[in-house]
Amino acid sequence: MAIRYTVAARDTLSALAGRFYGDSSLYPVIAVANRIADPNVIRVGQVLVIPGLTATHTVVAGDTLSGLAERFYGDRARFPLIAAANKLADPNTITVGQTLIIPDLTLTKHRLFCVPGTWEAVAAANANPGGISPSDPIGMLTGITNALDPQWFDIEYVNYPASFGPVPGGGDALLDALGRPSYRASRDMGIAELTRLINAHEGTFGLLGYSQGGAVVSLVGREIVSGSLQSRRGDCRWVHALASPHRGLGRTFHLGNSLAFQGISGDNITETHPIDWFDYCLPGDIYGNADIAGTYLKQAYDIATEFTLTDPVAMIIGIAEHLVDWANSGILGPVDPARLFATAVALTNFLRDFPHDKYGIWDIIPARTALAHSAAHLNYWGPRIPPA
Repeated sequence: MAIRYTVAARDTLSALAGRFYGDSSLYPVIAVANRIADPNVIRVGQVLVIPGLTATHTVVAGDTLSGLAERFYGDRARFPLIAAANKLADPNTITVGQTLIIPDLTLTKHRLFCVPGTWEAVAAANANPGGISPSDPIGMLTGITNALDPQWFDIEYVNYPASFGPVPGGGDALLDALGRPSYRASRDMGIAELTRLINAHEGTFGLLGYSQGGAVVSLVGREIVSGSLQSRRGDCRWVHALASPHRGLGRTFHLGNSLAFQGISGDNITETHPIDWFDYCLPGDIYGNADIAGTYLKQAYDIATEFTLTDPVAMIIGIAEHLVDWANSGILGPVDPARLFATAVALTNFLRDFPHDKYGIWDIIPARTALAHSAAHLNYWGPRIPPA
C-alpha cells in the first residue's frame, strides 16, 4: 500500500526515501510517482504519495516494463516507476527470471463502518423487492457518506450480519431471514457483526450509527475505550452516533448543542477518550434526550425493546398506547401520577414533531444539520490524520 506524506520544513526526497525505504538512493521512486521533474524541489505542505515497495513480479518471456506498467497501473507510461524502484539503468533490458519490485500506488484509506437501524434495512427492502445486501448503502447515514471524499474513506455499511447474505424480497422476507428478532436481539446481532468486522480489519477506522445503529456503535465504542476491544483503541479515529439511546448526559459534539437529559436506555456512555466521539441528538428526540428521572420513558423503553422489531415511530406509538395499562399492571413499578403525566407529554411531543428523522433537515447548530456537520468534520480530518 502507498501512503500520503505532507512535506515538512527541511524535507528532501532522499531523506524521505531513507526514512520510508531505508535507502536514500531510492528517491527517484518518490519523484516519478509524484511526477516531480526536479527532485531537488519540493515545497512545505506539498502532499506526496509514497509508494509501497513490497510487491514483486518474476519476469517471463515477452515481458516489458511498459507492458508491466499497463498490467499493474493501466498506464504504459508509468514504466519509469518500475525502473526507478529496481534501479534499472536501461528500462529496455530485463531478463527472464528476474524479480522486479512493482511499486504499489494503492493508497490506504480510513474504513468507516456505517450502522443503520435494522428497521432502515427493512424499509429499504420494502422499497426494493428485488433484494437487499448486508452492505448496501441505505438510510439516514447516506446523507453523511454520500458527501465524503472517496480518496480518504472506504465505506462499509453494516445493515445486518453478512452471514445471511443478500435477501430477496421485501421487508417481511428480511425479518423472516433474521428470525423476526426483538429490537434488543437485533441490536445485539449488530454489535456482534460490527465487532467481527473490526477484528477482521487492519488499520484505522471510524464508526457511524443512527438510531438503533447509534446504540450499536455506542456500545461497541465503549468496548474499544475500556472493554474487550481495547487493543483497537489506537486505530479507532471516530465514533459519530446519531440519536443514540446510550448518549451520556452532557455528551454532544464540537461546538454542539446543549441538552438537558440523556439517552432513553439509561445505560449511558460518557467515557469516550481518546476517540473523536460525537453524539448528535435533536432536542425533542427522546431516544437520545430523555428525562430518565422525571418520566417512565426508560422503563417503557426496556419493555418495548423486547417486542418484535419495529420502526421508531411504531415503538413510541406502542409505548403511548400501552402506558396506562402498564402503569395499572404495576410493570412500571410504583406510579407517581405527575411522572406518568410527564411521560405522556414527552411521548405526545415526540409523535407530534417526530425529530427522530430530521437529522438531515433540522439544523443542529445554526446553518448546519447533524449530517452536514459530521461529513464536514470527517472530510476535514480524514486527510489530516494519516490512514494506516
